[in-house]
Amino acid sequence: MPTAKVTIHGGDYDCSEMVRMCYAAVGVLPRSSYMWTGNELELLGQYGFKQRSLSSPATGDVLWRAGHTEIYLGNGMQGGARGSETGGITGRQGDQTGSEVTRSAYRAKDWTVLLRYEGAKECQGIPCAIAAALVADHIIDHNAHGYSQPNRAGDGTTETVSITWEDYTVTWLKAPQRCTVSGRVAIVREAPKTSAKIVTRYAKGEHVSIDGVTAANGRWWGVYVGASTGLTRFVSLDAVRPVVA
Repeated sequence: MPTAKVTIHGGDYDCSEMVRMCYAAVGVLPRSSYMWTGNELELLGQYGFKQRSLSSPATGDVLWRAGHTEIYLGNGMQGGARGSETGGITGRQGDQTGSEVTRSAYRAKDWTVLLRYEGAKECQGIPCAIAAALVADHIIDHNAHGYSQPNRAGDGTTETVSITWEDYTVTWLKAPQRCTVSGRVAIVREAPKTSAKIVTRYAKGEHVSIDGVTAANGRWWGVYVGASTGLTRFVSLDAVRPVVA
């Protein structure tokens, strides 16, 4: 389970600065680079990004359309800087609303181009594309920075954050599998290990829908993406059984 420490700058981000900063933090783009949506495709093309199909996104892919850009976060989610508390591109520093930087379900039709980093660099043992998405997740989860176009170069401060790659493989099902809790309780956790933080519990006889499965830390886990949070959750398959039609 590789963990890396990366440095991000303070100040507010607009959409392109958030994408640029994530890839600068993990060592792909020079920290001195300047990027906006008008030069983004050309700049990224100089640093190992290749255009790929919008129908098959991978974690860390850069999503672009004229005037806006975000990062594909994995597990069917996209995220980035979307607007200030006033609904425009300027506002007070910081994420005032909790949604100035945010995530939502991926929609290919929102985008014109998908760019994938295919260079050989890693970030302290983590593939750079995955590391960039983890940095974006950190910013979103901590409401670290709002959207303020005039200040996209940062305010001179820096922040060191730790990112951890849970390097397990999930096999996603073609359709959700409805399961019944067969034990006394089914515990849902943030990661596929018994020491991970508990998110919620399901009592015997209740139902939970599983989107995929993974093997980790000596057991099989059911995996689902929270409808309200967009975050991946894990429940031990020892505690549930499929509902047979």
